[in-house]
Amino acid sequence: MDSEIELKLLVTADAESKIREQFLPQLKASIEHESVQLYNSYYDTPEHALRQHGMGLRVRGNNGDYEQTIKSKDGSVGGLHKRAEHNVDIPSNQLDIALFPDGIWPEALNIEELKQQLTTLFSTHFRREQYQIRLPDGSHVEMVFDSGEIETDKYHTPVCEVELELKKGQSDALFQLARQLLDIIPFRLGYKSKAQRGYELFLGEEAEMAHIRPEFKLGKEDSLQEAFIILMSELVQYWQYYEQRFVELGKVRDIVELVAIMRLMKRNLKLFEKHLSCAEFSELSLQLKEQLKYWDWVDELADIKELLSKKGFYRKKLQKQEVVMRHLQARQTQLLEMHQPLQLLHQSSYARLQLNILEMLTHKPWTNAPLWQEESINRLAKKAIREELKSIFSLFHFETKESVKAYLKNLPALNKVVEIQTLLAGAVGNRTGQSLKTWTDLLDGAEELKVLHTLEKNLRKLFSEGEDSLIHWCVAKQESLLEVMELSREAALLAQAEAL
Repeated sequence: MDSEIELKLLVTADAESKIREQFLPQLKASIEHESVQLYNSYYDTPEHALRQHGMGLRVRGNNGDYEQTIKSKDGSVGGLHKRAEHNVDIPSNQLDIALFPDGIWPEALNIEELKQQLTTLFSTHFRREQYQIRLPDGSHVEMVFDSGEIETDKYHTPVCEVELELKKGQSDALFQLARQLLDIIPFRLGYKSKAQRGYELFLGEEAEMAHIRPEFKLGKEDSLQEAFIILMSELVQYWQYYEQRFVELGKVRDIVELVAIMRLMKRNLKLFEKHLSCAEFSELSLQLKEQLKYWDWVDELADIKELLSKKGFYRKKLQKQEVVMRHLQARQTQLLEMHQPLQLLHQSSYARLQLNILEMLTHKPWTNAPLWQEESINRLAKKAIREELKSIFSLFHFETKESVKAYLKNLPALNKVVEIQTLLAGAVGNRTGQSLKTWTDLLDGAEELKVLHTLEKNLRKLFSEGEDSLIHWCVAKQESLLEVMELSREAALLAQAEAL
């Protein structure tokens, strides 16, 4: 059995010439080059039994030589792939799973039934430019540029990607080469394998996951290290998932979710920064802060998306206002054209940030810190939640009625509470977690206020020459919502006071 550690990088077609003419000549390394044409058939049962067990099965043909491979998941994160695989040479293009070791199959699979049910679902064919890069420190990295297609009976989609696979040495070599490549070729990190893309093409799926925010499965007894890796790994996966969905489908919702995940990631780093005593955390937090500045405009985009949504609170009122709807749609288009999210996703600083996060998760630098302790996440979670509840209690404990502007000003504080709840709720008891949930209604109200406030600003631009009844309606809605929020605030304060 072999084990792969590789980075998958999504590039454009001109990457091939830049690799050959600019990237490779600058390396102080021994380089061997080979060009091959590969044809791969991927197999599974009609019920996708192998996919359900996280396994992929293929036969690869190369100039009359054939090899069958079975791969299984063992911890891929974002664009960094770690997989166990078994390779067997075969005399022809005929699959024979009996040649694989018996112990590789999950107990739930009946191998005799599997043999009878396996069928070809899709194929990939591509030209591979393959480079064996041997660095002065003894590291050996295989770099390939693949250009071709994935095909089913009905559909096909292009392949254009670079893979860096560690053959020998430390994973530092992968990340160093990736950074050097980024200086020459813009790329995004790819989290989908060719097999995964093939399954989606075969099934006609737009995506393999529903539009949901992540729920982190932390246990009270998980160590700080285990908890941090669980949280950060999930965040990276969702980040790249929404990124890829936006690239493929261009939906505003995916950009809104992507930014929310980046903010959660920043909060997560801050939570663990002191406890794991890792200098990389503060550096990554700073990089995330700088990257998020490019995405500040998404808050307004999210409000307009809600106003335009067919399921939005105010769609029934606004859909009769054609002038207003056209204005909001134009503003949404204007925001997207002004800020060019696809270009932002191809910034070198954006890809570099993701590389730095993956490298940290690979190397786990906090384990070398002298203050490292293998304590449970439960202790940190309780402390963080208590501190946040104390802060929010003080912030919202006032006698007089608050204004819309005051709630909007304190929206980041409410967001922080809910972010901590999202990350750490699984590491504390129900009672502690419930204390945080009492503030959720207030956040929902503040978010709705923000949407109405955005609507009011756009209405005042639209009707700048005179008053309009819709503006009065919008202001009245905010005042009415404010009354309800005051009740939520009092209920949250009372519940927290009883809990203290």
